[in-house]
Amino acid sequence: MTDEKELHSLIERMRAHGCDLIVKFEEGSAGKATHPAGYIDTVQFVGVKGCGPHPCSSITAAERMREVLARLDRENPAKAIPRAPAPLTGQAPRRAQTVDTRYEVENAREKINGYYEPTPYERTTGKQAEAFDRAKAECVMHLQRQLALVEGMTFDQFKSRR
Repeated sequence: MTDEKELHSLIERMRAHGCDLIVKFEEGSAGKATHPAGYIDTVQFVGVKGCGPHPCSSITAAERMREVLARLDRENPAKAIPRAPAPLTGQAPRRAQTVDTRYEVENAREKINGYYEPTPYERTTGKQAEAFDRAKAECVMHLQRQLALVEGMTFDQFKSRR
């Protein structure tokens, strides 16, 4: 799942790496979204290796940007924008839980699979476990950020969109 702030963060990170993006906003959404221009409708990648030249929806663009950024951050860490840590909630950290049912296993597998992109070197040398660890860490980071956003939401923010 992708929210508006995460989309803008991904776009900012892509541009920091020198990628050209054409972002189009939904008509009539200016002022309604947290970004002054409105909600993102489509994103078009221009000359970005691994992304097609045609405009795609914001959700598809977010997935492509995550894949490309994982590669770009590895190749050129100097241009990587550090991600903000999740805000503290004042609660004790939860103990890691094991996955119990086959549905939970499949759900966890699908979440991690969205970030799993082993390099050709890792594929040929059999080091896919490193790519899995990276994918799992990225997935956990995004889930923690989403959880922090949900926990931090006030009732006024919730009802303002209804």
